[in-house]
Amino acid sequence: MYPLTLECPRCFTKYAFDLSKLPAEGKMVRCAKCQNTWRQKPPAVEEVAESEENSTTQESQAAVPPIRAKRDFAVAKPKESPGKRGWLKWLIYGLIIAISLSSLVVLRQAVVSFWPPSARLYSTIGLPVIPKISKQFVFEKVHFQPDPTNPNQVLVRGTLKNISAQKLEVPTIRLMIQGAKSARVQQLFFAQEEELHVGASTSFETKIPKKIFDPKKVYLTLSG
Repeated sequence: MYPLTLECPRCFTKYAFDLSKLPAEGKMVRCAKCQNTWRQKPPAVEEVAESEENSTTQESQAAVPPIRAKRDFAVAKPKESPGKRGWLKWLIYGLIIAISLSSLVVLRQAVVSFWPPSARLYSTIGLPVIPKISKQFVFEKVHFQPDPTNPNQVLVRGTLKNISAQKLEVPTIRLMIQGAKSARVQQLFFAQEEELHVGASTSFETKIPKKIFDPKKVYLTLSG
C-alpha cells in the first residue's frame, strides 16, 4: 500500500494524497502554504514497506487525526494579464487630450488675452483670434474661407457685439494688413446694422484678394 501523506520539502506542511496516483516520472506540485513547487515522485519499494509498517504501528496506538484536504495544494490559476486592461488606460488618456484640445479652441479668446503670442499660433492653424478693440465693441466668430463664387478671393466673416452699457451706432470696420514696418488699410466696409442695443450683435462680410491674404498679417479694427 502506498503512503497517503505528501510533505513539502521547504515548510514540511503535510497533505493527504494517495501517492499511488503519481506516474513513474513524477508530477509537479505546489505547496498551498509557502508556494514552493517540486517534482514529486512515487516512493521506492523500501519506502513503501517502511510506510506500511509505520502506518500499522500508528493505527494500533491511536487514530490518526485528519490532515488538510488534498485540494489545498492545487496549482493556483494564472493571474489575468494586465495587458487586457491596457486599452482602458489609453482610452482615458485620449479623452483627456481631446478635452484639453477642445478647451484650447473654445476658450482661445481667453488664452490669447492671457498669452498674446498665442494669437499667431491660432492664426496659423486657421483659427484667428480678434482681441477686444475697445471698451464698447468686440469682434466675434471671425473666420476666413475661400469665396465659392471666385477662387481668387477670400471671404472674411464675423460679428460685431456691443459690450457697453448703452445703445451705440456701429462704426465703419477696417480690414488691415500688417506690413514689414507698418499696417495699411486694405478696405473699409459696414456691418448690416447701423445701431446696436446693449449686448446685441450684427454680422459683417467682406472679401480680400487671395494673393495678398495672409492670416498672420490680416486683422480687423474700427474707424473713429
